[in-house]
Amino acid sequence: MAGDSALDLALMWQAVADGWLPPDTVTEDEYRAMRHADPSPLRAFVGFGCSFGGRWFQGYARSSGRNYPAECHRRIRHMAPAFRGRSVHCRDYRYWRVDANTVVYCDPPYADTTPYAGSPRFNSDEFWWVAERWARSGALVLVSEYTAPTGWRSVWSKARRVTMRVDDNSSIATEHLWMLGDPDDRLVRAEPAMSRPSFPASV
Repeated sequence: MAGDSALDLALMWQAVADGWLPPDTVTEDEYRAMRHADPSPLRAFVGFGCSFGGRWFQGYARSSGRNYPAECHRRIRHMAPAFRGRSVHCRDYRYWRVDANTVVYCDPPYADTTPYAGSPRFNSDEFWWVAERWARSGALVLVSEYTAPTGWRSVWSKARRVTMRVDDNSSIATEHLWMLGDPDDRLVRAEPAMSRPSFPASV
């Protein structure tokens, strides 16, 4: 089971789970037309996969010798088998009920990055509090992020370019997969539920 709070993305991954694959070509005119279309699997593919830096409709991605729609198509086609037969829901991460028998993978908006156009800024502090609560209930929780609070350990990392300029080595960031506690233990010992602190509203 999977979920995303962005309706278009949830629709896209559910369609992929049902056998749909996106096109491998998208023209600039088609890109502009999809910006104001109704939510759909295709709109998600175009809005993210065909945009500059993968940012929601932040400009049609173009570069000499590269076909960004085709590259994104291949990535989705490669991932498609993992989604076959799955159900994908449009839900906030706080909706999910997690226990000691659950494996959770989270790919939240990275802290201090630009939110999707029209979306509120993601409350990373609240997210990490919820993730820690899940982990201390006995669940195996893995989080993809650049950084993590104290107590979380990196179990995997990879440097990647965060600009579309191949000659710009100054814009390289290291993504990590984080797990609470000692990776050698695999699971954090279940502990009593933590008291919920007060978080400022997302802005």
